[in-house]
Amino acid sequence: MFFLIEVRPGPNVEFFQYYTEEIEANTSQDAINRVQRANRGCQVRCCASYTNSGDPHSTSGDAMSPLAVIGILGLAGIVWLYVEFPFVMIPLTVVGIGLWIYSFFSNDEE
Repeated sequence: MFFLIEVRPGPNVEFFQYYTEEIEANTSQDAINRVQRANRGCQVRCCASYTNSGDPHSTSGDAMSPLAVIGILGLAGIVWLYVEFPFVMIPLTVVGIGLWIYSFFSNDEE
């Protein structure tokens, strides 16, 4: 596994800007110990972990993001409206497209 380890200056260490190291180790404690040995006196903590060298925020490649789920449900809802109420949705679509085209070609500048 890969771990993102944040390193901050300790109380008896000269100040430096925080930084994050990517460490490959079996456990988070192994990764923290490895970084602590290289940075004596610094504060070290594990920020994230992941199993491949890709995005540290995704824990599984199969999982769908909540935004994707909302988008799919929204599209399914629109399709359902067209199937159940075509006599309402088709005229609304025609009027909406007509208004969009009118606003696109109208000259509102004075």
